[in-house]
Amino acid sequence: MKIKLCAALLLASTFIACEKADKDVLWGISKLYMPQAVIQSGGTDINYTVSVDKAAAGDVSVVVGLYRSGLEELKSVSVDLEVYPDTLDRAIEIAGGVNPPAAYNIYKTARLLPAAYYDVPGRISLNDGERESSVKLLVKKELLATDPFFVEGNRYILPLRITNPTRYELNSALSLTMFIFEPK
Repeated sequence: MKIKLCAALLLASTFIACEKADKDVLWGISKLYMPQAVIQSGGTDINYTVSVDKAAAGDVSVVVGLYRSGLEELKSVSVDLEVYPDTLDRAIEIAGGVNPPAAYNIYKTARLLPAAYYDVPGRISLNDGERESSVKLLVKKELLATDPFFVEGNRYILPLRITNPTRYELNSALSLTMFIFEPK
């Protein structure tokens, strides 16, 4: 009797051990998003502030990331990286209105970062097996430092959005990051 019971327990444990743990099962919907949209506030604020030391030498390099959530197989994907000035224009309009939400105060003294002041790649890609990747946004500090608008209290903003994924879906709430450049 003891031998049959032990054999039954051994057989049962073999079947249980063969099942994949839930964390290892490929499931869910994979979504693409920009980590900078969640990094400073846990996802409630799409602003990513960069303090620029105008006296320091060299240009400013900012990481612009792409992340894929979900537990599906990690297949290659690319997205376009686009500047969305209309989004900033709307934020500035709201900030200048009557009784704007407090979250829009940062846009009251903001302007779009001029295209001559930065270089940013037009695409971000993930290769097979990669969950995250990034490119560099290069801000030309010499131009920024000599700009008469770029003084304490004012800021330049570059609204970047990921679009047109070659596979997967975009997390629409985290597909835009407002890169805010303020003098240090």
